[in-house]
Amino acid sequence: MTENMLEDGYTYTRDAQYGWDTLLENIIDLSHLPWAHHGQQGTRDDTVVMNITAIGKPSEQGMKFSFDDKTMALDRTGLLDFRAPFFMLLYSQLQPKSKDDMPKYFDMNLVMIPTKPGWNRLIVCTGSGKRSGEEMAAGSANDSTQAATKKLPKASVFGRVYRRLPVWIKHQFTHKIIDADIILLHKQEEERTTNRGVDYEGYCMPATSDRVITPIRRWVSKYAHIPSLSINGDGSGGRVVLPEPPVQRSVLFDRWSQHSDQCKHCHKALDGVKTWRRNNFMIMAVSIIAAKFLAARVALVGCLAMWRLLHVAEESLTKGQCDHYKNH
Repeated sequence: MTENMLEDGYTYTRDAQYGWDTLLENIIDLSHLPWAHHGQQGTRDDTVVMNITAIGKPSEQGMKFSFDDKTMALDRTGLLDFRAPFFMLLYSQLQPKSKDDMPKYFDMNLVMIPTKPGWNRLIVCTGSGKRSGEEMAAGSANDSTQAATKKLPKASVFGRVYRRLPVWIKHQFTHKIIDADIILLHKQEEERTTNRGVDYEGYCMPATSDRVITPIRRWVSKYAHIPSLSINGDGSGGRVVLPEPPVQRSVLFDRWSQHSDQCKHCHKALDGVKTWRRNNFMIMAVSIIAAKFLAARVALVGCLAMWRLLHVAEESLTKGQCDHYKNH
């Protein structure tokens, strides 16, 4: 099951208030990325007709799909490998703008773990993975011959800076992606389970980019063995009662309980914020006492600016937010 999975790279973990099957469908639906994550994972200008083709037949062990689309203004080909019940592997190859450059590779492994009714844990690992002939035959077969005549594309300024950022800051970027989905997916699951159960009857997904959705729903119905769900049921007869939907956004976007409390990088960063705030307060006090000196007044202004930065850092580590109307 773990063959060709990433062994190292960037990792991120987040708990979210929607179920495992809802997360599975969202991850495998790549067509929503240019729209729901505009400015985060490409832009709406990347929208193209997305072609998805099943590889072999679905089985209890999962299923595979090849796809081609566009992301970050680059044409992309790739493979989705769902290894039931918890793993989703994404292998992708981005075609360079210049014919003299080699393709870029981006791989992602996702682990989807149901933790309790209505909740799941997502673990993400990104990096450069191991490709077998089955996963990326075309790309891998050409790498050795291209290397002699083509050069690696130059990393962008953003890419070079991003790689040097502390892990806890990188986690804040990933939070933004999860936050952009969380309310919609939570309400989608609530509506589906309230009105239709989990059999997916009555839904029609006719677009080519949705060819993966219908098979994954059939797989869930056939193999996942999810009990009938009910929002307001009494739990009798084998029914699982989902928790009442939270009425406050602060519950859905509670980064402390969903991530930071269990992340050593963000926990350490929050401890650092508290230390810096204490030191900042001491410097402010000394600056006020010695305010007749220019250096003290300059230090006081710097402390006020630092106080604001520390507040922003603490908020990002403990609370999330997403306003789609601002995502132009």
